[in-house]
Amino acid sequence: MTISTINQNLTNDIWQPNTLKPRKYQLNIFARAKKENLLVVIPTGLGKTYIATLLGVHFLKKFNGFKNIIFLAPTRPLISQHIESHKKHVNLGELGFMELTGKIKPQKRKEIFESPETQFLFMTPQTLRNDLQKELYNLNNTALIIFDEAHRATGEYAYVPIAQFYHVQNPNGRILALTASPGNKEHKEIIQNNLHIPLKNIERRNKQDLDVKEYTHKIEEIVIGVDLTDDMKEIRDTLLEIKEKTIAQYIEFNLNYDPDAPTDPAKYHRGYCAKQVKLLTRVLTKNQGGNTRTLRILISMNARLFKIHHLINTLEVQGLDITYKSIEKMKKKIDKGIASKADIFLYRDFKFQNIWYQMLRIKNETPEKLTHPKMTRLISVISSQFEDEPDSRILIFADLRDTVARITRELKKIKDCRPKKFVGQATKNAADKGLSQKEQIRLLREFSAGIYNILVATCVAQEGLDISECNVVVFYDNSASEIKSIQRSGRTGRSKDGKIIRLYTKDTQEARNLLFTQRRKRKKGQKMIFKSPISKSSSPKSILDYSKKRVLPSTKEQNIITPKLDGEKPEISVQISPQIYDAYNLGSAIPVDFAVNKNKKSCNFDMSFPVPFFQVGIDILDSTIVSISASDMMFLRNLDKKKRSVKTYIILMDARNISQDNKIILKQKADSIKKITGIGMVMFSSMDKLHLMIRTILEKHNKDI
Repeated sequence: MTISTINQNLTNDIWQPNTLKPRKYQLNIFARAKKENLLVVIPTGLGKTYIATLLGVHFLKKFNGFKNIIFLAPTRPLISQHIESHKKHVNLGELGFMELTGKIKPQKRKEIFESPETQFLFMTPQTLRNDLQKELYNLNNTALIIFDEAHRATGEYAYVPIAQFYHVQNPNGRILALTASPGNKEHKEIIQNNLHIPLKNIERRNKQDLDVKEYTHKIEEIVIGVDLTDDMKEIRDTLLEIKEKTIAQYIEFNLNYDPDAPTDPAKYHRGYCAKQVKLLTRVLTKNQGGNTRTLRILISMNARLFKIHHLINTLEVQGLDITYKSIEKMKKKIDKGIASKADIFLYRDFKFQNIWYQMLRIKNETPEKLTHPKMTRLISVISSQFEDEPDSRILIFADLRDTVARITRELKKIKDCRPKKFVGQATKNAADKGLSQKEQIRLLREFSAGIYNILVATCVAQEGLDISECNVVVFYDNSASEIKSIQRSGRTGRSKDGKIIRLYTKDTQEARNLLFTQRRKRKKGQKMIFKSPISKSSSPKSILDYSKKRVLPSTKEQNIITPKLDGEKPEISVQISPQIYDAYNLGSAIPVDFAVNKNKKSCNFDMSFPVPFFQVGIDILDSTIVSISASDMMFLRNLDKKKRSVKTYIILMDARNISQDNKIILKQKADSIKKITGIGMVMFSSMDKLHLMIRTILEKHNKDI
């Protein structure tokens, strides 16, 4: 194809016959994107890609084909879908749309990129970044770069350096960023900054907007909770004891290295441990000539603590069978002499040994108890779905490959189920083979054709893929990530009504993650249906099952019952000072029917909740303060003043770090204070007991409303 032929094509109408007519909101966004760099936030299935097509064609015509357009997407299956989508709408001939990947030799990539015949280039960001870093070609002749799934443009992801190269090499080039899930305000601003998009340059639509509403489909959302089994609770409690002991040891050792290290045990969560391992490893690398023993011990302790967090999460979310496999892998490495010191130290712990032997006993005597109750519930849900709708196409998400494999095996036993696992490219061993991107593309086509009617997938299937035939999405596990939730939810309801089913485990971090999701959906006016995990006759409960007063009928769709958010005036509210909230992690103790409001201007208590004709105040005091101030009249008068300002006033005393003898003395002083003031003072010796106390108090008074 010659230059004159390209020009002839572009001066004529290059749109395919009978192509879709753009919708009004697409035209409005397109009109703005022609003039300035733009971030576009639109729910999945509402035509973000078509806006990119409109803009690409505009720039091709504007520059008569002498400049190219680059379309970036994270994976080859997604790239393949975008190419097919563009070909449906635009006629540029065989060479007009080209896919550039790392499988093409560098010199050939250079020729294709710089060829005047190539107008639309579809690339993964890693390939483009590598080529730009090696100066294989530059972006001087690129009129437009489209960043699909733009929420990835943070940290070290390839989108960030690409945008910088483009800004330097072609400051007048246009950028269009597309996403359905930009994250919170801070994350969104990071994205825009990294992609050189001014903060005001954002076009956002949601499903409630008038110009979008007519193109959306109804999505029913059902939440199903299950209880941990007795064996799971027992093993989890032992792991929590090991975690608390390990954190205490780590804090003591860490303070010798860093006097400013946090002393709050809640700070040492899994994310903190992962960051510390990276940070300390970098310090160790730079400090090879000095005393490295302390650094190595800290790295090992962080790795051990991370492993404990991981095992607790695996047990709660995935089940004892997956937890067993994880510990079994650890033991095999130890037996082979290739385990890390962190694993060896953890495995030698007496309590950890008890966990291992308990799980061995369960596996040998009652292996069915290793299965998570969610698995049983999932099988029931899928069976019912196919009974009601035999032509259903279902996408099930699970975070771990072991869980994906287990779900796939179990679903194969169900009549009419044709499941297939959908995972990433990495192959860990012979039993856990990955799927190449070519195989992923083929599998998606077979799912669309009905050869398989269930895909059991890891996160690899959550972004961008147009699986229009999918009418049910199942969350086997839940995280607090808004981006992940939106991406996974967006796989259904694209071309027809859909259904989302969320399974979760009660009284776990997963339940709290779902609570965050619930609050966000309440804010956005979305709806959920809550169903009992026990039986059809059981009364549905709120998501954390703390309050029995507010229940949701299972017979029809109801507005989601969640705490009111900032700026609203809730019927019931809890107010918490930031200091207390940080120190005691009270968020995990607050039932669903109560909001967490860190604004303490109108609150004299660490916690309080006012309701009509009723008010309760709760303070959390260090046992040392109570002990020292027990005979201080000013202290007692202040307590009495607080008591008279509410109907019920309760003091919870932190007695976690005092001896049994001192607890007896403290109890005596608390009794003397009660005789003088009439104020009840209750000691707690663990975080779990504190949270249980608070939940009990709030539930009791909520019932009395």
